[in-house]
Amino acid sequence: MADERSEDKRKPVRVKDLSKLGEVLGISGAAKAGGRPSGRSPQGPERDPHPGRREATDQLPPGGQGAGGGGRRSQEPVTARIPLRQGIADRVPSDLARCHPGLAFSKFVNTWAPDWTAEGKAKYEFFERIRKLIERLGSGAEKDWFTEFRERRKALLLSLHKQGWLLEPRLDQKSVEPLKLSAQWRFVSGLGIPHPFETGFVFDRTYGVPYLPGSSVKGAARAWAREASWSVFLRHAIFGPEKREDREEGIPFEPAQGEVVFFDAYPSEWPRLEVDILNPHYGEYYRDPKVPPADWLSPVPTYFLTLAPDQKLEFVIAAKPDSESQRNLLKQAQQAGEKLRREDLAKKALEAIREAALNLGLGGKTAVGYGYFSLA
Repeated sequence: MADERSEDKRKPVRVKDLSKLGEVLGISGAAKAGGRPSGRSPQGPERDPHPGRREATDQLPPGGQGAGGGGRRSQEPVTARIPLRQGIADRVPSDLARCHPGLAFSKFVNTWAPDWTAEGKAKYEFFERIRKLIERLGSGAEKDWFTEFRERRKALLLSLHKQGWLLEPRLDQKSVEPLKLSAQWRFVSGLGIPHPFETGFVFDRTYGVPYLPGSSVKGAARAWAREASWSVFLRHAIFGPEKREDREEGIPFEPAQGEVVFFDAYPSEWPRLEVDILNPHYGEYYRDPKVPPADWLSPVPTYFLTLAPDQKLEFVIAAKPDSESQRNLLKQAQQAGEKLRREDLAKKALEAIREAALNLGLGGKTAVGYGYFSLA
């Protein structure tokens, strides 16, 4: 008998009827009704055997329990497939109502097909849900929170001003007015951020609004400074030296921080988004050079989020307080025959932002007209 039992253990069990799977696994009727499988230790919490991808359904309709429904869900529930644990996925509404936009965009992608793929229509539906989510939140408390955040940000800038920082645009002791630039057309930031649907977007992690990171503002301003042939001393003082510039100019500067801080650029009011589309017609040709770029190839639409035209962004920069390193930089410039003052650094940095926004564009896809601004 012992040999027969060991022989049975080595034989694989094939189950054609999934309804009988519980019997094969030793799950009793009580377990099917919500109890424990037979033979399992009653101690310790139950573990989810499949903690990965799950399918979340809408909550029960009002009166579903205790109104003759017996707690049963609808026979054809609206599903929101999210690759998260069941406990999390069950709490995410299928229309993403009242979710944090950044969290919904990056974690709650819920338009997957049953095989966890998504075609063009499913991608468009998801981006449209995010657009509508931003629109709904703009009429709720979130809009007031964002207004309060902008006021706190102004208070922070005033505090820096009192501590010896030089801010641009100039301000008095009671108020600060950032440089406001209006988008001539659509604006997109963070397009290259990894996302399940291939096109990313930048949302503030606290307030859920799109913004342009200070690092991107600084990069665009530095690009304009090179384009306008600003002196290497001025570029180094504002942005900090770069090894590439050292090779180009032959000046022995070590990489270091610049003397100007570039703050994140936020919308001047609750933003409005639009869904845009890329429609490459020759995708097969790009993937396989043996395929000719012919007109019979099918286009594959790619959707992405953008900030709508005429939206305004606010820009502020600040020159650091007087320091020994700053004085050394200005002294080196004077020895090279260039007169630089501390006040010039903030003014020139703001000028670089303005000219870059007007002439080079900010954010992504500037080569095809996105991200160009005008003075508001």
